[in-house]
Amino acid sequence: MNTRRVIFPLFLIVALLPAGCSQAGRADRSTFPGDSQERSVRFYVTNLNFMDATLWAVTPGTRNKLGIVSGKREAVFTLPWDFSTDLRIEIDMLAGSRCVTEVLPVDPGDDIELIIDADMSRSPLCRGGGGEDRL
Repeated sequence: MNTRRVIFPLFLIVALLPAGCSQAGRADRSTFPGDSQERSVRFYVTNLNFMDATLWAVTPGTRNKLGIVSGKREAVFTLPWDFSTDLRIEIDMLAGSRCVTEVLPVDPGDDIELIIDADMSRSPLCRGGGGEDRL
């Protein structure tokens, strides 16, 4: 299985875990009726911070709320995903900073693992608020 990883020091780790080993394998699986996993992306989130985190999936022209992960908890979110495009994950911490990841290339069927670190204050990807980092 091919694994693409992007590591963000100090506050989060994002790993893209493709469901298949190759594009040919994906094409074969998508021919099965009802294969909805191939038309979506799953987000596995671990929040090591004490504050609740609201997560948004930001693509060129859209911003979709994934959900809220309580402090010191884990959650799984699924978002419909029909084609390959770039993605940023925006993290709004309750009563805290707002962080936006670097651009991630995402394909239908990908699994994304996100780990929110306990101390996000030192990350260059975090800001006090506003919309500076929108795609």
